[in-house]
Amino acid sequence: MFDSFLTTGTDLNSAGNFLFLLLILLWVLPWKMVAVWKAARNHHKKWFIVLFLLNTLAILEIVYIFYFSKKSPHQNPKGEQVPYGAGKFGTGQAKDINEIR
Repeated sequence: MFDSFLTTGTDLNSAGNFLFLLLILLWVLPWKMVAVWKAARNHHKKWFIVLFLLNTLAILEIVYIFYFSKKSPHQNPKGEQVPYGAGKFGTGQAKDINEIR
């Protein structure tokens, strides 16, 4: 059983297999890096874990990047909608540096 497994790397087709795997890696790796980065930035913990662990030849990563990674608006304590990322420093609410502290 293991004899055929060990000798399969010595045939002429192994260079083609290596090239094929290298092309797949070059295709998948950038998509996976961007998708995992976006999931982390958007605080999507479940998506981060799924994207990090599953290999779907970049299909799931592309779906996440273009459909699910949109930044959602958040509500401030008054219940008003504020854009994602806008907080005490980004809204211009603080008039004095002492208000920030």
